[in-house]
Amino acid sequence: MEQENKKLKRELDRYRLRVFDLEGEIERLKEENMKIIAESEVVVKQNERLNKKLKRHQQQLDSQNEHVESLKNLAAQDRQWLDTEMAFRQQQIQERRIETNSMAKRRATMHI
Repeated sequence: MEQENKKLKRELDRYRLRVFDLEGEIERLKEENMKIIAESEVVVKQNERLNKKLKRHQQQLDSQNEHVESLKNLAAQDRQWLDTEMAFRQQQIQERRIETNSMAKRRATMHI
């Protein structure tokens, strides 16, 4: 009986040591989890700041793209105006040539 009590006492001591080890492991894991949570909160805040920055840059890019499109439209209008102006001037030159040739013919017929 005493032998069995000693055996049970040793077994109980082993279980107590195991419980003590597990409690220590639980505490270590809790601390590790707390660190991970703290690091995660830092990462979340950094992410939020970066998202705000990204949104601001995206708005700037959108605004610049709108400006570029506006400049493209202005350039197209300028090109159209230049084409119209060039056609008008070409027509004027052609008319002057015809007029000059006509006058030259009249002068030639007058001299004959």
